[in-house]
Amino acid sequence: MSRPQDGLAHVAATLARLVADERPEWVSARSWTLAHELVASLRSDAADALDNGPTDAACALDVGRGTLARWRSADGWLAEVGT
Repeated sequence: MSRPQDGLAHVAATLARLVADERPEWVSARSWTLAHELVASLRSDAADALDNGPTDAACALDVGRGTLARWRSADGWLAEVGT
């Protein structure tokens, strides 16, 4: 069985990880700022989804409960959300 295609929440998790590092030389300061703002906005959206509990949030984000738990762990992109 093949792995399901990553949704926007997976892309947000990857983007959050990447913008935590230094800005690549080829990326403009404007784009870097926008990437950080996008991650913050998507993190806020995920926090809103978590208001309905982790089961409903996992469904809304189209991820498994294990993935959501990993994202909410100390080093996950949603570590500070819904705590």
